[in-house]
Amino acid sequence: MKKTIYISDLDGTLLSQNKEISNVTKNILNQLKKKGCNFSIATARTPATVEVILKELDIQEPIILMNGAVLYDLKNHRYLEVEFISQQVVKQVLMQLDYLIETSFIYTIDNNELIVHYQQLENEYKIAFYQERAKSPYKCFTQQRLKDYTKVAYFVFLDTEDRIKMIYERVKKIDGIALVMYKDVYSKEGYILEIYSDRATKGNAINKLKRRGYENVICFGDNLNDLCMFKVADEAYAVGNAMQEVKENATAVIGNNNDDSVARFIQLHYEKMKEKENGLC
Repeated sequence: MKKTIYISDLDGTLLSQNKEISNVTKNILNQLKKKGCNFSIATARTPATVEVILKELDIQEPIILMNGAVLYDLKNHRYLEVEFISQQVVKQVLMQLDYLIETSFIYTIDNNELIVHYQQLENEYKIAFYQERAKSPYKCFTQQRLKDYTKVAYFVFLDTEDRIKMIYERVKKIDGIALVMYKDVYSKEGYILEIYSDRATKGNAINKLKRRGYENVICFGDNLNDLCMFKVADEAYAVGNAMQEVKENATAVIGNNNDDSVARFIQLHYEKMKEKENGLC
């Protein structure tokens, strides 16, 4: 049988509406791991919050962070692979956005350290984002302009839908970047725009995992940034609360994120797969 790995998005998919992994999901996934099930995560989050969220899960496989910019070793707290934005492209983004860059967070990774550059916290949305992450030992915030254009992993913009779409329009034609724009599932009006290297997507990160020996990929998601993952997976499942476009591109739709649907689905799927492998069905 092909070596199978299950990969789930976090927010709106594996996590409940309270941004937590339930005890039911933890128990199911940890028991499956003892049976040999391979499980990983693909999220826009960084280690700053993922380390806390996943601390009670036994995950040995590399996880996908920052929308595919990073493969990360959760057990050893180590960046395995990073897709940086090229130095020239970083300069183009900064030039194109000019004063708007003051509203962004710019993430760099150097010597296994994640540093977030920002200039000001001008709205409640950014303040809340900062406060949730600033105390993490896995991320350092610095209030200063970006001085070195190398080792930039991505830009993050947090604002209203209109302003995010305006920023999107200004940078969308720059070669060498991938843009991910989506509604923040935890905010009524907030939208997020992330700018990465065009090589940094959840889909490309899954292909890296395939090169590491995982031949059969089964993934789960809810938002538009999961679509590129759906395209390269062997099976792709949308949770019941997913956006309509995600559901339309899924192998099937399962229950919603508040009902432990991903973990329960993996449990049934893995058991059936093992039965087939052992010739019991």
